[in-house]
Amino acid sequence: MAKQKVYAQMITDKSTFMQDAGFSSFITGSDNNSVGLLYYADRCLVRAKADSAEMFNNSIAITNIADSVHKFVNTQYISYLRYKELSETAVVQLRNIAFLCPFTFGDGVYVARGLLNIADTMQMNYTSVCETSNVLQKRMVNEDIDEDDNMQIVLYPNPAKNLLTIEYTANENYSSNLLFEVFDLMGKKLMEKVVNLGENTSVSTESLAQGVYVYKFLYNSKIVKKDRLVIIK
Repeated sequence: MAKQKVYAQMITDKSTFMQDAGFSSFITGSDNNSVGLLYYADRCLVRAKADSAEMFNNSIAITNIADSVHKFVNTQYISYLRYKELSETAVVQLRNIAFLCPFTFGDGVYVARGLLNIADTMQMNYTSVCETSNVLQKRMVNEDIDEDDNMQIVLYPNPAKNLLTIEYTANENYSSNLLFEVFDLMGKKLMEKVVNLGENTSVSTESLAQGVYVYKFLYNSKIVKKDRLVIIK
């Protein structure tokens, strides 16, 4: 990914950099490998030139996971330019990629996010844990979850718009209520609500902006369930 960024900067003033032997060697070598080919494929995509983008994209020899992700996303982008829609399977695959760490999986993650922004009816804030250095967030990822088969917790709908419903049931050994909490991806708590045993609890999400959040259910201060909550407006 770093080589691609350096190449993109150099190519804007190619004649100047070609005067230096070291830079010239780097540029010439990159012109015909994944660094340069991905650069030109992306430029063609931005200009909606599907055929040219496909030519460059098909020429890419996969050498690492980042190139593989980027080439796959470009293929979906080319298809979208031609047919003005994405298949349901492609949308699911792109959503999964959009949540990946771009520092590990490359610029294809950003391209996937951009494509989904224009082609997906469900708009989400795709952010990977790796894109922040917040200690609390890292702690949340590694939290222990004490799941219990004797406790049934159902949250719906997810994705949600303005209202959630929570159903909480358990056997006779359980008497305490649950605490429902919602956090942003930085680990900041945004809301909490007591969920009564044996009742359907409604939770307003009007205060939450469109995006992805983390929700947790706590029983006697222990986390019994945790997952992502998607809000669409």
